[in-house]
Amino acid sequence: MSQLPYEYNINVRALSRLFSHTTNSYKFIYFQALLSLFQRSQFKKERFSFYELEQEMINLAEYPINVFRLNFGSQDQLSEKIIQGKSKDLMKYVPYRLLTPFFEAELRGLKDGVKNKKIELLSQENKQFNSIYKIKNESIELYTEWVEYLKSHYTIIEGWAFWHWVNYLQSKNPNALALVNKLQKPSIRTSLSYQTKYWKIVLDNADVRCIFSNKPIRKNDVSLDHFLPWSFIGHDQLWNLIPVSRRVNSSKSDNIPNLEHYLEKLIKLQLVGLKITHENMSKRTWENQVDDFVLGLNVDFVDLVSDDKKVREKYKEIIQPLANVAYNMGFNRNWVFNLSL
Repeated sequence: MSQLPYEYNINVRALSRLFSHTTNSYKFIYFQALLSLFQRSQFKKERFSFYELEQEMINLAEYPINVFRLNFGSQDQLSEKIIQGKSKDLMKYVPYRLLTPFFEAELRGLKDGVKNKKIELLSQENKQFNSIYKIKNESIELYTEWVEYLKSHYTIIEGWAFWHWVNYLQSKNPNALALVNKLQKPSIRTSLSYQTKYWKIVLDNADVRCIFSNKPIRKNDVSLDHFLPWSFIGHDQLWNLIPVSRRVNSSKSDNIPNLEHYLEKLIKLQLVGLKITHENMSKRTWENQVDDFVLGLNVDFVDLVSDDKKVREKYKEIIQPLANVAYNMGFNRNWVFNLSL
């Protein structure tokens, strides 16, 4: 898995050790719950109650536990809470112990029973320890610099956390095949109506060639392809969708494209699409359509049509780590279209 992005004012080294020597499932699910709630607030909410976090943990765990009865580890209490309805306090330790890598020296030698209180106090001294959040009154509050870091690198951090979660579960369920497909409820595939309208405007105003076959895209033979496969990425956001022929789409299936061959072509096509739609849509409609790019790439609307360099850098910053995560989960990579087809 690629390293987490570096920031001078962020303790990335401590973040990278969140899951070191983890012996149960709670840290993995708790951190994913935090990321999920943060993303759903459109990266605006900074304070989350223990109750919100626990409910989101249950939501994330219900599908693999109820449907596939995956083993979450010998110390797991989530299964008991979900299957048997037992009253378990999932927040008794995990919000505190997740922050352990930020306070390793200060916690060394302390008895287990006093660590929570010590971590709570240390978490409120951000200038010294640079922890992700502070704990107070059965809630957590993200620090400003971490809000910006998590927002800027959300897609990479989410993939990194999920990769650790898959590795942990595979160790507990060695005979579970296609484990990654057992962790999240299958999303209902919605129509690609607004995405299709977006690319129709592009095709009406430019001669577009398929980035895989290099053949012209014909309006009567076009499909929208997820550059990173839908079965991995799990969404239909425009920044990951491009027009291709039906034959190319069928051939590519769930493979990860060879990035040396196709990443730059993807970026160039997306930049063309952004500029053409910007010229041919009202400002409000265009911003509604390309909000996918703003959130997915963490750029401003103005960057999308005036700063090709920034958009290109964001694509490379996000696609490469995600492709590595997908490969580590078992997806085939380095796919190249067979031009003889």
